[in-house]
Amino acid sequence: MSVKERLKELIHNYGGTQEKLAEYLGVPVATLRSWIQRDTLPGTAVVTIADKCKGVSKRWLLRGEGDMFEKKMGNYYDELPVSAGQLMWAEHSREDPTDNVYFPGCKADFFFPVHGISMEPMILDGDVIGVKKVDEIGNFSRNNIYLVIGLDGLRAIKHIEKEGDQLRCMSSNPQVKDFYIPLQNIVHVYQVIFSARLYH
Repeated sequence: MSVKERLKELIHNYGGTQEKLAEYLGVPVATLRSWIQRDTLPGTAVVTIADKCKGVSKRWLLRGEGDMFEKKMGNYYDELPVSAGQLMWAEHSREDPTDNVYFPGCKADFFFPVHGISMEPMILDGDVIGVKKVDEIGNFSRNNIYLVIGLDGLRAIKHIEKEGDQLRCMSSNPQVKDFYIPLQNIVHVYQVIFSARLYH
């Protein structure tokens, strides 16, 4: 696979256009185009791409060898499942990841198994979710699913909506009732950006 073909793969996975990939990498689009036209990547470009596109293999970037993504992309906390129960959380635990999991192209910070049925049929008991931290509380989409971490030990994946000084937590499963959390009781909010079924 040529450098030009590898760069096209990057474009496909990170934005879909040369302009979006250049913006993501923080380089002028003319620079990206010159890499493509010359069918070459300078060493500084490899460092930039590997830094910005977490999980992309430097060996693949340099020589086209192996897979595009490293096999170990995210910490998988098998012993710390998420649900609506009283569960531990990676950032507040001395537990180490059980393993690393590889989902091509997924840029999640952490991966967790799900226990519970509150988000069925969208996310099933036993699914694996990948999450990324939300920097600002408030701009939530009801179409998205979030992992909410509360001071009282709450660890819930829900649709959420800010209502005054509270956060409304809603399930996909109509049999599970909504509940509210005061904003001051929220430790972290992560958006669920990935879910998958693992078959053994």
